[in-house]
Amino acid sequence: MTQADLDVLHAFVGDRLSPEAFPRLESLLRTSPLARRTLRGFTLVEEGLGDIAEERFFDALKPESRRPQPVAPASQPARRRWPRPLSLPNIGSRRLALTALLVAGIAVALLVSQQLRWAGGPAGFPAGAVCQIAALSDVVWSAEAAPWHEADGLQAGDTLAFDSGLIELAFVCGATVVLEGPATFAAADGSRGVLSLGRLAASLENPTGPFAIETPSALVTDRGTQFGVEVDAAGTTEVRVFAGLVDLAPLATLGTAAPLRLAAGNAGAVDPAGSVSTIDAPAPKRFVLTVPRPKKTPPRPLPFRWDAAAAETIYADTFIGAGPLAGSQPAGQASGDAWMAPGTGWQRDPDAAALKVTTTGAAFLPFVPEQGRLYRLSVTMQIVSGGIGWGAIGFASAANTRLATLDHAWLLQRQQTTAMPNAAYAGPQTTGELPAGDRLTGEQVRTVVLDTTGNRWRAYFLAGDTLTGECTLDPPAEPITHVAISVFPNTVAFFHDFSLQVQPAAP
Repeated sequence: MTQADLDVLHAFVGDRLSPEAFPRLESLLRTSPLARRTLRGFTLVEEGLGDIAEERFFDALKPESRRPQPVAPASQPARRRWPRPLSLPNIGSRRLALTALLVAGIAVALLVSQQLRWAGGPAGFPAGAVCQIAALSDVVWSAEAAPWHEADGLQAGDTLAFDSGLIELAFVCGATVVLEGPATFAAADGSRGVLSLGRLAASLENPTGPFAIETPSALVTDRGTQFGVEVDAAGTTEVRVFAGLVDLAPLATLGTAAPLRLAAGNAGAVDPAGSVSTIDAPAPKRFVLTVPRPKKTPPRPLPFRWDAAAAETIYADTFIGAGPLAGSQPAGQASGDAWMAPGTGWQRDPDAAALKVTTTGAAFLPFVPEQGRLYRLSVTMQIVSGGIGWGAIGFASAANTRLATLDHAWLLQRQQTTAMPNAAYAGPQTTGELPAGDRLTGEQVRTVVLDTTGNRWRAYFLAGDTLTGECTLDPPAEPITHVAISVFPNTVAFFHDFSLQVQPAAP
């Protein structure tokens, strides 16, 4: 179960789940016993704590410590990144039964949080994952299934259900599994998967231990080999061994009888009643052993030239310190302009050395672009709660601190992108959406470059140093008057290292 799954459960308990997220919730509760136990734990906490602000509790459960630790310049105090310690309210003299109820709920929530925070596999696997999606090819997801993406980590109990295509999984034990649709497959742990329907091929080149595939009728245990498994709609399991040895055991007699050992070139089957048999002359079947990878194309060169040495800083704000953002002045500017921001929920967090935002709205600084210049607006952001909720950066024609939607050349990043990608818009507001958004999450440097050197202005959107999109800006009916950062409702976000710079266009 992923952090995004936790946020879906949390939003449901708090009556904040969006209609778009309900299919994900239904899929979780249908396929994941861990999700069902976690929901019960969250419900216990919600009922027991009553009117205690849930943000105070659940913020402490989020694995915010993933944020990297940059080296602070000597002129600045060292940054301290989240997390902060869990601080539960004093329940005072509540009855013993209520106390026990709370402890049970908190224990479940903490257990899941600890699993997400500290349970990790080998290097390159997401924290808590038992396997990872290594490649996808032409996958069509089943109607009620939540989609997954390349590099997503699956935790124990997570399920893949798709109608066609190929999915390659890498398990922490060293096994590689290629699924062929239609198929339904669940990750049980780091050395075991459950194939309910469909076909797979498994390989163990450098195993750290045995690997097993469970089906409705059999347990297939790999002994350092390469094999294929197919499960039909009736539940019959067929196994083909390509190299090495495989043990095939009916679930009905598991542990009471010796398994059927199959060597390379052999095949066996187990029917739904538990009858096991060898296949003397198996009909040829094609199993896919690896998902073909598309050729990697080099990243597009940036269509503008940015000379950092020649750039002048208009605004720069690290957000280090404490207190509300509203009325504070960013460093690196001589005009004395101050932030216009909501009065609550937009605070400089001294523990995180960042701006923490817990309420919807936007914060603005005055800015009017000039013709013939190149502007670079940038901020580092991390969305830690909200699911498909987002934080954004861009340009505006008015300073309305109550609205999250911006006006011109703005981009947003979501907390999770399983259901929807990140997005960028030419404007005004949500018109002119770029056709393909990235799916990067976690802490990211987001940048909008505004090029006013031509007759028609251009905007370029970047994640780090990678160009993710670009658009042409028609002269807006309402001219740009501000730069802004914004946050969607029911979303918690952190921002730091905000800057707006300008340089003359390259000759």
